[in-house]
Amino acid sequence: MSRFVISGESISVQSGSLVYCDTLENFVLDYGVAAPALPGGAVCQLYEPGVRHAYSDGSNVIAGGELPWSFGDDAISVLSDLIATRAARIGADVIPEPDGSVGSRRPVLVAASLAVNVAGGDIPSMAGVYNIGAAIYLDVGLYMMFFINPLSSPDYFPVLQDGAHAFEVVDQQTDYLIVQARDAGGSAVDVPRFSVQIFMF
Repeated sequence: MSRFVISGESISVQSGSLVYCDTLENFVLDYGVAAPALPGGAVCQLYEPGVRHAYSDGSNVIAGGELPWSFGDDAISVLSDLIATRAARIGADVIPEPDGSVGSRRPVLVAASLAVNVAGGDIPSMAGVYNIGAAIYLDVGLYMMFFINPLSSPDYFPVLQDGAHAFEVVDQQTDYLIVQARDAGGSAVDVPRFSVQIFMF
């Protein structure tokens, strides 16, 4: 699967197991051209060649884009070069392609929201969103997130944090994830904001 995603000030370009992630500012250094500006009111862009091209305000789709979209197609086509250029810029070695042995495959980010906001028994907004289309408040500290594109397997690895509380995965399926936030005593507790990143191998 191939994707071009802008979320806030971040950008990711993916094709299969290859993923480039950085800021929009650094993308200009690596690609040589700035990504087109998002339309008014949009904070996220999701482009999947031959599937969809949508702009979101962080919670809802507000506009559609060109399909096919040449800028996204071109960026995906030079993904290996993007990754190599970024690695050279930051002085890092390019990780070799997985050879299939245990421990050789790198995790791939398949969904994320860098700021799930909770207030008054509701989730009014999300920011830094990638492949999470909606989130709902089920109960105190109990939150459910829905994936825009169902994952290929329920065997994924959620990483959740807010800096103070523990999060427990209550249920994870290919199309949704339910988590529970708890305080130090183990009681369910609402948090004002948390982040979630979901990885697969």
